[in-house]
Amino acid sequence: MKRIFLCIVTGLITLAASALDLKVTPGTLRNELTALTSTTDEAVRISGEANVTDLVLLRELPAGVRTLDLSGLQIVAYTYQQGGYMNRLSYEANEIPPYMLFGTHISKLTLPAGVTRIGDAAFGLTPLDSFTTPATLETLGDYAFSGCTALKEVEFTRPVNLGKGGFRNCRNLIRVRFGYDPLEIPASFFEGCSSLQTGVPASVSIVGERAYRGAGLSEVDLSNVSAVGDYAFADMKGLRNIIIPRSHDVVYGIGAFSNDPELNDLSDWAGNIPDLLLAHSSTSGRNNVFLNTPEIGEGAFANNMSIDSLRLGKDVGLIRAHAFRNVKSLREINTVSLNKNVPAADLLSFSGLEGDDGRYDISLLVAPNSSSFWEEHPVWGLFTISEATGLDDLKEDTGGEISISLHNGTIEIIALSPIENVEIFTTSGMTLLSATPGTTRFSADDLPSAEVLVVKVEAGNSVKVTKLR
Repeated sequence: MKRIFLCIVTGLITLAASALDLKVTPGTLRNELTALTSTTDEAVRISGEANVTDLVLLRELPAGVRTLDLSGLQIVAYTYQQGGYMNRLSYEANEIPPYMLFGTHISKLTLPAGVTRIGDAAFGLTPLDSFTTPATLETLGDYAFSGCTALKEVEFTRPVNLGKGGFRNCRNLIRVRFGYDPLEIPASFFEGCSSLQTGVPASVSIVGERAYRGAGLSEVDLSNVSAVGDYAFADMKGLRNIIIPRSHDVVYGIGAFSNDPELNDLSDWAGNIPDLLLAHSSTSGRNNVFLNTPEIGEGAFANNMSIDSLRLGKDVGLIRAHAFRNVKSLREINTVSLNKNVPAADLLSFSGLEGDDGRYDISLLVAPNSSSFWEEHPVWGLFTISEATGLDDLKEDTGGEISISLHNGTIEIIALSPIENVEIFTTSGMTLLSATPGTTRFSADDLPSAEVLVVKVEAGNSVKVTKLR
């Protein structure tokens, strides 16, 4: 009986120790290259001291090696006398060099203590399924984890200088925890992360180009963001809601929200409107959209299928080609705030909406006594023009102090100042609600869904009256 027990224990010790152990001094891993590349063990442990000339050899690990333990290794500085690696001569101590494990089959990795820098694409296209960032990490290189499709969660415990494309195409990445307040999400950082649940951190003011392109978020909160790069939130198939700041303007890049088909509320857009901003987005629902920016970019709302009506604020001066191309749901444009200041419009601003006679079967509501100015324009004159009367003559809060929107049967009101009074009534004059919230946010629900409602809001020095369908 004792002999059987001893054999079992011996077998367990052999199995647990089934790893290639190498102890090196700087520059000597090449001497162990044959052992490194021909090992049949699934794990490799390297200890001692190594420099960049050693670490770059780890890309030669065979496909059968899945675990790499460098916890017993000290990385020392090195300067090439000529040639260098990746166009660099000098590498610092505690630096993981670029492409160190790129394309290898490592799924479990333990780094040396004290690592301060992870180089460009150092772990790209590996099956890493978990990773703990060193507490000493200061810099994460470009595309450091790009294509790590098994990676699900990463945490940064201290401020890190983040490179672009850090987690690009990590399609199973669920969340990245920041133990500090990052100020910027770099270009392409979460691009292609279709399972991502980590939204824009509240501390972030800059979102780089393509930063979240194709990511899996359902909501984007831009409350504290001041700049959004080109295509930053494009191609997000599940994005339903954008929280737009009312306290400051956001500068949006080209196509920032293009091809986001599930967006369901565009009613109070704030900020500039560049080319392709919301092209091919918001293909369902109904939206009464208010725009008040000097320029509406080329193709900005092209192929958007949920805009029923447009309200143009007093600052609109130019509408570029194809801005509203194929917006087949569009039935009305309200230009009352512009009065006689007819904005320039390209001949193709509303391309795809012409009837057989070349005119637009769309109502153009203009200010009283201004119709002749609109009729003379080569584009606006092709609409069905009528002058506003009664409630239609009430102008928008063009200062942007008050936001009123209808979403899923709930009226949402946001103001920069405390809301002093809210009145909701039908077009026949029946009062449905009267309230004095005293807060900057107020919502009302359980209202008749089939009625056209009139909402009047007073906040600070601003008054806004609008009709909601």
